[in-house]
Amino acid sequence: MKIIQSFWSKPLLKSNQETYQNRLNGGWPNLRYALAAMSYSCLTLKEFYDDVELYTDDFGMHLFKEALHLPYTRFHNVLNDLDMDESFWAYGKIITYSLQNEPFLHVDNDIFISDKFPEKIEKAELVGQNIEWIIPKATDDYTEALDFLRQNVPVCPKIILDSKCRQSINMGLFGGNNIEFIQRYAHMAMDSVKDAVPYILAKKGKDGTFNIIFEQLLLSEMAKKESIPTAYMVENNDCSDFSQYINLETAQFTVNYTHCVGLIKQCNFICEQMEYRLRSEFPRQYRIILDYLESQGMHYNINEKSMRYFDDFNRSYKKLKVYKTQEELMTKGLFKLREDVNLNFDGNFYWLNRNCESKKLERWGSFLAYFQDYITGNELCDYIIENKLAGDINATAIRENIFHLIVQNVYSNQFLEVKTD
Repeated sequence: MKIIQSFWSKPLLKSNQETYQNRLNGGWPNLRYALAAMSYSCLTLKEFYDDVELYTDDFGMHLFKEALHLPYTRFHNVLNDLDMDESFWAYGKIITYSLQNEPFLHVDNDIFISDKFPEKIEKAELVGQNIEWIIPKATDDYTEALDFLRQNVPVCPKIILDSKCRQSINMGLFGGNNIEFIQRYAHMAMDSVKDAVPYILAKKGKDGTFNIIFEQLLLSEMAKKESIPTAYMVENNDCSDFSQYINLETAQFTVNYTHCVGLIKQCNFICEQMEYRLRSEFPRQYRIILDYLESQGMHYNINEKSMRYFDDFNRSYKKLKVYKTQEELMTKGLFKLREDVNLNFDGNFYWLNRNCESKKLERWGSFLAYFQDYITGNELCDYIIENKLAGDINATAIRENIFHLIVQNVYSNQFLEVKTD
């Protein structure tokens, strides 16, 4: 299966910060995080696939090929002459879809993998990341954009205007084997955007919102109308299930796929965890990014501040990487409170003390008190279940919460250490 990515530089470099859902710096807080994420995405894909190609423009050729030396199998310089407002950032992706003539998967450059995609994905007629249910007040972007099109854009395709607007397809991951259908979809999407943009800009529509209509809603409506079977990376779309795919801490043990979607990119913790992982796994590439930014006179204090804690993270990360699954970590990993952490009990609560700072242990955090000696996650869970320390909570939920407690307190809180052989 051919893996492709796309990079149209205009939204990254020229987006107006006032534009809704703008793609300035790819949605990341600064260019350093953006380059780190795009590099990490490419490099994790290359760990599992030989054929990973980039569709881009002159600036992308210079940046990713000549400056950053990313190991794409092939670079396609095809996105230069896009006469399109930068607020329609999905247009470069749609053009890229239209150029494919063999089965492919397009992977957004804020997606990181730790294993190959499942067989159901690689063999599917059509692939999407997940169904997006359109819920009033929760996903008003769809309904607001569609209402605007109905009132102001007479050239919009009937299949869009007639949409019941109940569900869409998130296209962080997109592609498949039905190239004939994908070609028809991509060309309709291209034509729809080109026809609608003059009306949208003239009427001052909330321009950033229309990407999800012309890229995602249109695909969903066409696939439904033609009964095209679609495979999803995220099958069950409830919040608890989807949260696994946006959690950088735990994804390496559970779903092997992380998508830093939307405003998640603005979370400081996500940003630093992503940059930590790039530096740990691909130190040479990380150095290339820093050298490039320095050559451009760019310096980011927020990154340097978070990098002071990299060595602590890296020690733990390298130890945890030997465990490939959640069950393996819970069964074989041995954890205890770090030597610089003191545990005290005030008669009502346990407190963790380190560097003159105190943290009261509450709810699931109270079980950190049981890590005074090395213990596995499953041993602690068995003790909790046997002694009914979690009340009526079932065993599955207990094991899930203790797993998250361990990973969080190894990586982010850094209260737990991992035993080495």
